[in-house]
Amino acid sequence: MAQSADLARTYEIGVINTLPVYGTTTLYRGVAAGEVSGYIRALVAGDPFRGFVDAYVTNVVNALTGDTGASGAKSVNLITDGLLRITLTGVAITDVGKPVYMSDDETFTLTQGTNSLVGYVYRYVAANTCVITFGGKAETQASAVDTTAVTPVIVTNTTETVASVNAIITKLASVVAALNTLIGENKG
Repeated sequence: MAQSADLARTYEIGVINTLPVYGTTTLYRGVAAGEVSGYIRALVAGDPFRGFVDAYVTNVVNALTGDTGASGAKSVNLITDGLLRITLTGVAITDVGKPVYMSDDETFTLTQGTNSLVGYVYRYVAANTCVITFGGKAETQASAVDTTAVTPVIVTNTTETVASVNAIITKLASVVAALNTLIGENKG
């Protein structure tokens, strides 16, 4: 559902970024922002999620102010990464770690479908309430880290032990490299 007023959100921590606004767009504080052609708009299912709007901005044609409403004519501050307390229908204590999606600029869901990935359940609070960890590049982060498990190996001699340890070290190095890449992307 498209927002028509600011939303009060309770952030625990967050990172701010400023990005250009899509043409003829009004963004209200607290709504989820998606990206289309490099510009920010109120999130539509399937958009890459880029964060939550930190302050109201309107980028529409206004003859009195001379605003053109062109894409990029205005910018918006987004909270791109952090923790956020939300209402999430049906969330349970066993959902910690599960992906959280949005079907529009204000509706959270655990259902993937064509919805936009925004983050993960970080902490269960109560029925229909949880804290999520979110990231402005959630879909990239989800695919960048190899989540395959390291299979335990029972070894019977020293040669096998060394080979097993080396395989584990190689696997850990690839995970660390992926995490370092993500950290570098989030700083930039």
